[in-house]
Amino acid sequence: MSFEKRVAFEEERTLGFAAIGVAFVVVGVPLANPIRLINLANQTDQPMIFSFDGVTDHINVGNGNSAQFFSSDYSSSEETAVFAQGSSIFVRHPGLAPAAGSVFINAGFVE
Repeated sequence: MSFEKRVAFEEERTLGFAAIGVAFVVVGVPLANPIRLINLANQTDQPMIFSFDGVTDHINVGNGNSAQFFSSDYSSSEETAVFAQGSSIFVRHPGLAPAAGSVFINAGFVE
């Protein structure tokens, strides 16, 4: 069976606990493609707050948990909501610094 569109993934982005502070820090490199599937994973020992602008608290992810977002209407990137190409994703801790673990971001796009 042949499919016209396929999901591909960018390289995983990660940031270790020692680099995460109370101020937002960017996780990895900017998105190289318009992203339709994103996974924000917090494998540290403290809750983390993710941001898409480096200023605003957008998504709180508890320690050992993750948050996923998926846009799947099968239209072109120009016609659907995506995480914009060139965007960065940021993270910070809300008060207690983590002592172990990392945060991970997985991003999928349609090719």
